Amino acid sequence: MKTGMKPAADSAHKYQRLPKVHTTHNAPTDPTSTPPGQASRCPKLSRYKRIGAVFLVVVTLVLMGVTCLQWRQPYMASCLQDPVVRDALMAHETRKGGMGHLRYSHTKRRLPQCLIIGARKAGTRALLYFLNLHTQIQTAGREIHFFDKHYEQGLEWYRKQMPFSFKDQITIEKSPAYFVEQDVPGRVYAMNQTVKLLLIIRDPIDRTMSDYLQIMDNKLKRQKSVIPFEKLVLDEETYEINRSYTAIKRSIYVRHLQRWLQYFPRSQFHIVDGDNMITRPWEELSKVENFLGLDHQITHDRFTFNTSRGFFCFRSAQTEHCLAEGKGRPHPVIDPYTLKKLKEFFTPFNEKLFDRVGRKFNWRHWM
Repeated sequence: MKTGMKPAADSAHKYQRLPKVHTTHNAPTDPTSTPPGQASRCPKLSRYKRIGAVFLVVVTLVLMGVTCLQWRQPYMASCLQDPVVRDALMAHETRKGGMGHLRYSHTKRRLPQCLIIGARKAGTRALLYFLNLHTQIQTAGREIHFFDKHYEQGLEWYRKQMPFSFKDQITIEKSPAYFVEQDVPGRVYAMNQTVKLLLIIRDPIDRTMSDYLQIMDNKLKRQKSVIPFEKLVLDEETYEINRSYTAIKRSIYVRHLQRWLQYFPRSQFHIVDGDNMITRPWEELSKVENFLGLDHQITHDRFTFNTSRGFFCFRSAQTEHCLAEGKGRPHPVIDPYTLKKLKEFFTPFNEKLFDRVGRKFNWRHWM
């Protein structure tokens, strides 16, 4: 046997395994038909294969986004600028309730560098919700109330309530009661003298009504009696504004802001227009991004108006992110006399506020 030649037995075995092809010499040849014994070059995908393919694409995008976060430097900036990756990551984080529920490498819990201090029923939840969609922001998922209710627990306890974040991300916590509680500004100053403060305010009459409606709704759910708005707002003897009513006191913004300005300069505050946040949220969020030194990710083209809810929602990765159903309760018509008294009462406080912050707000009851 010559060198390099295979044994005859092996060759015979090889040829025995080839498939047999039967041809009919008299049959006409169809150029579009598939030859016998051969599979179609373009088989149709079954429904399950198509679902599997879509699933693999979604998983791949999510993994790309997570990899972005794990790489961080120097790849983080360029990775997040890819709109496909950013949208997939936003959708993933939103379904999980924010990155605070996950632990990526190179992350840790940090004290907040920014606080949303109020005002209650002025849009703090919407502000926090939309800011949480920014990839450079991590938010505490609930109101911690550290500076007004749990201060004795200490800063280490407070830090442990925060979400995991990277060193180049901003951690934000929201507790609207901070704005009106007397001891809070000094306690915040003791934690961080350079903390950035977000304050969202709206028409004080509308805010007072929203405050009343939330309390009324909670009482009705517990089957408790409800006092009409006008009886709470007006003094029963003088028919003047009841200054002791909590909802009224919370709406005197300048009084509470002056207390904060005793500790922090005006430059550390950004005041969000709560009324404009309802009609043009992208404008207010863009200003917040500038204040925090962040790139613009929450843009006009990402918002869609939800007609059934009556307010804007944020769209990412073909998913619509909206506030809870309880937000945006319709307001009843206020009695004309009560409305007149409310406008007279709040006008001097509003003027002091405009002078103090160097800005005027176009609230509907004063237009």
